[in-house]
Amino acid sequence: MKNLKRKVLLILTPFILILSTFMNAVPIFADSIQITTQPSGVISTGYFEAVNSRGWAVQTKSGHNSNIIYVNGVIAFCIEPEIQRGDGDGYTMSDFTHAQRETFSRIIYHGYDNTAKTGKDYVIPQNVLCEYIASIRNDLDINGSWGFEGIDYQSEKDLIWSKVNNHNTHASFHNTSIKLKTGESITLNDTNNTLHQSILINNGGLDVSLSGNQVTLTARSDSPSSP
Repeated sequence: MKNLKRKVLLILTPFILILSTFMNAVPIFADSIQITTQPSGVISTGYFEAVNSRGWAVQTKSGHNSNIIYVNGVIAFCIEPEIQRGDGDGYTMSDFTHAQRETFSRIIYHGYDNTAKTGKDYVIPQNVLCEYIASIRNDLDINGSWGFEGIDYQSEKDLIWSKVNNHNTHASFHNTSIKLKTGESITLNDTNNTLHQSILINNGGLDVSLSGNQVTLTARSDSPSSP
């Protein structure tokens, strides 16, 4: 029987559970692109207003069908909630710090990229993003009390922020060493409650099964051994 000794969560090599995909943000200017929108089917309730220090503002009221934004046919998220589409000077990502841009990416990743990408999955992170941007821009205020029909917005927002804040948290068994013989299996439980957000991109030569916050590893006859 072949003995296999490996680190479980050689996260991030060779057995990789990845929690992030960061986007490369590029400044975009309205004159050089085509911006289109499509109704999401998510209907707003209450009142929302985003207004900047120059008096530019966007308001929505109950019954508004929230739009999905496309830039040259690709899904995009707005970082100037107080500017109507096609207006303004064009905010660029360079106006924000690296840490702030990472937070943008994590909101979008956990709220949209790692979902079924429904209308709700777009509208909720877009609103979470708007609120976050208002919290870091001194020239922007967001006013009102709003939500969406059939959606508990506060709970959805809290869930996104929980994932964002736990983004860099390793599984509780990170760097644990185990031995497996060919055909043997072991199930590991993540008490840090992060494994269920992970994506398997490399099984390291093992049979790997993810279920919630559990991962089961099974050694195969062709699994690589280590000293």
